[in-house]
Amino acid sequence: MSNAIYGKVKTVVELPEIAAKTNPAHKEQIEETDRKIQGFSQEIENANLEVNRLAEELERVGKCIKIARVCICVFFVTLIGGLFAYLVLKNREKKFEEINGHLKRIAPNGVEVVSFMTSQGSSYVVNHQSTTRLKSMHALNPDDVGPKPPSTKTYYLTPEQKRLLQNSGLDGIIVETNEGAIGILSRGVFLKDTLMKPQTEPAIGLHPFELWNDGRTQKQHVGNPIIAMTRRPKPQPQNGEEIFYE
Repeated sequence: MSNAIYGKVKTVVELPEIAAKTNPAHKEQIEETDRKIQGFSQEIENANLEVNRLAEELERVGKCIKIARVCICVFFVTLIGGLFAYLVLKNREKKFEEINGHLKRIAPNGVEVVSFMTSQGSSYVVNHQSTTRLKSMHALNPDDVGPKPPSTKTYYLTPEQKRLLQNSGLDGIIVETNEGAIGILSRGVFLKDTLMKPQTEPAIGLHPFELWNDGRTQKQHVGNPIIAMTRRPKPQPQNGEEIFYE
């Protein structure tokens, strides 16, 4: 900047100070103007703070709106899913009632399992609480095939019950309690984890557990899981007579 220009700027800057020194009224006006400028600056600063506060508040509101939208979407998805599940359930209940009504017409006394097949291909004929196994050919013992003697009684075990019995080594005799449970009795005491309540009717996934008692000895056989069953309507008693099984 040239000396001439610098001098002019310096003169302009110094004019208020010179005027204040030469005229007290000008000094008061300058001070009043300074106070107004400071007031305006404070108001601008306060306005900036308010703008920042409103921006933060707006950001929080935006996040709340996003969360609300997600919650609304989840609500409607849940509502639609619940409605769909309700309709499916009602449809299944209707079909169940139709099947049950048809079953009652053709089998008023219910149905019974007459035979079933296990996963290795052996088939069992059910005769009340006894079963007769027709063993299929196994690769490890190809000569041991054909019908086996009817069991004295057959129980049906879950996979966990089967595991517990086999882990015990079946070292003892199987005894049935008055409550319908069975367990392995050895030296007058039930072996640990062998006291259980098996099913008395065959069902898919259960293992047939056959027992043979001749009054002196006992034999057992634990079969593979049941994969298929054949059912028939239970016979209807005539003239109030009870149905007996051989």
